[in-house]
Amino acid sequence: MPNVNAMHLFLASGGISTEARLAAFRLAWSRFLPAGARVLFVPYAVLDHDAYTERISRRLLPGCALDGLHRKRDPRRALLEAEAVFVGGGARLFRRGQKAVDFMPGARLTPLFR
Repeated sequence: MPNVNAMHLFLASGGISTEARLAAFRLAWSRFLPAGARVLFVPYAVLDHDAYTERISRRLLPGCALDGLHRKRDPRRALLEAEAVFVGGGARLFRRGQKAVDFMPGARLTPLFR
């Protein structure tokens, strides 16, 4: 189990629509994690999880090894073992009522945060 005392929080909002904002985001991220860091991505705000994961990997986090949580057999374990977690989607984090989402945060992840 990770040492929660060693955890850090990096917050960024959407709106990375200009090259200047993208450059500022990448600079801040590079100071947060070293190049080559393994990052677990939570892609549930968009129905096509694979495409979303690829887009974030290519545009926002080049140089990081980005793994989609949707591809993990044991999401809880993946979150516990992740070097970093990047959550996409903001207010639309989990699309309610969509069949494409088989991840139930209340059922599987609540114990992580107690």
